[in-house]
Amino acid sequence: MTRLPLTAEHIQISTREERPATFDWRGETHYIQEINRRWRIDAGWWDPGIRTCREYWEVVTDTGLLCVIHHDLPEGEWYLSRLYD
Repeated sequence: MTRLPLTAEHIQISTREERPATFDWRGETHYIQEINRRWRIDAGWWDPGIRTCREYWEVVTDTGLLCVIHHDLPEGEWYLSRLYD
């Protein structure tokens, strides 16, 4: 089962070799143990007002979270997009 937040939650992230390594969420640091998959979305490129350009990562953390985080490429920010139960 998947829990989707009403809106993606902003997270602080650190990277290693251009891959996410840790992220801080709700006062706890989560170390990424495994990256299951990675994909990019570039939609609405024909209209700058609706363009979405993101890189998604499905990860497993040391705290037992299976989640999807994404990097909003134009703004450079990271977000928690999805949690799996």
